[in-house]
Amino acid sequence: MSPPSPGKLPPASALAIVLSEGIWHDPGNGKRFILGCLATIGAHSFPVTQPAVGVYIAITNGHGRVPFRIQVVDADEERELVWAYEGEIEFNDPRSIAELDFIFEDATFPEPDEYHVQVFAYGEFIVERRLSLVELSEE
Repeated sequence: MSPPSPGKLPPASALAIVLSEGIWHDPGNGKRFILGCLATIGAHSFPVTQPAVGVYIAITNGHGRVPFRIQVVDADEERELVWAYEGEIEFNDPRSIAELDFIFEDATFPEPDEYHVQVFAYGEFIVERRLSLVELSEE
């Protein structure tokens, strides 16, 4: 993904990024409903596999076809990616807002740590959201 010519177009920008247990689309009006917002996931042992994590992103200021990438990495980016997705968003008007949502299933987190859900447009970082994985005590 290479960016447009330097100085020609401003980069796309993120208006929101929300992590959740799920995302539901109303078939009547197409609206999205974010179910069970997430900031922390607890587990009694690691590695742990999370059945589903929803990612909702709202992006604006895109020009034409904008290649994007979403990835989940540990805070130090020393381990293998937990999850990644690449695609394109078509913007007919830079003032429009593209709403995207993804469910990444069966993501395995190797140990308790801080992880980052990162979004890139044209290969350049635009936003990230922290997700903490914590070990729960046995009680």
